[in-house]
Amino acid sequence: MKNKKTATVTLVWQDNSDNETGFLIQRTDDAAFSFGVVNATVGGNVATFDQTVARGATFYYRVYAFNDTTQSGWSNAVIVTTP
Repeated sequence: MKNKKTATVTLVWQDNSDNETGFLIQRTDDAAFSFGVVNATVGGNVATFDQTVARGATFYYRVYAFNDTTQSGWSNAVIVTTP
């Protein structure tokens, strides 16, 4: 039975890096990413991420690649509004 109070967000991005060890994904409900930021990571060569979130809300997501010594710049933020 599906939970009517939650929705699943699936992010898909282009992996333009050839030496990443992972990706950091940030979610917030603040367009400036200045508070309420939730972090998640996935491994290198992974270009998708699923997350369960509340329905009827707007979230902002962004991603960067990282390795042991450096990180890329942030992706453009995407806006997701759940039904």
